[in-house]
Amino acid sequence: MPRALSKVYYHPITPENRLEFDKLFDAMTGGDIELDRRLKVWGRDLLVPASGNGVARFTFEEFCGNALSAADYLEVTKEFGTVFIEDIPLMNLNSKDKARRFITFIDGTSTASARTQQTHLDFAVICSML
Repeated sequence: MPRALSKVYYHPITPENRLEFDKLFDAMTGGDIELDRRLKVWGRDLLVPASGNGVARFTFEEFCGNALSAADYLEVTKEFGTVFIEDIPLMNLNSKDKARRFITFIDGTSTASARTQQTHLDFAVICSML
């Protein structure tokens, strides 16, 4: 198994970086991946496209392109110690809602870490800076 998150940013999105990202996710989940897991947040479902062994995986669009709130992101941090987010685009004023959601998630990880005495939440991201 590769060292846990020895590289957390995979840029640019190339076939080689995507392969490394996939291999790291597979190693951290032990290959036991549950698809389309549903978390209950205030009586509604939050879809986690792929997860296993305390690790969740989303595309940026799935994670920040939907109307999710701080409560949703906090639930993700409570449930998963590692979050993989792929295909993060270069953001500008046209994507400020998505950027705000991403910031809300990052801020929420600090809150969750402080509340649970967890030292940190691990991230792995694959992004485009086009």
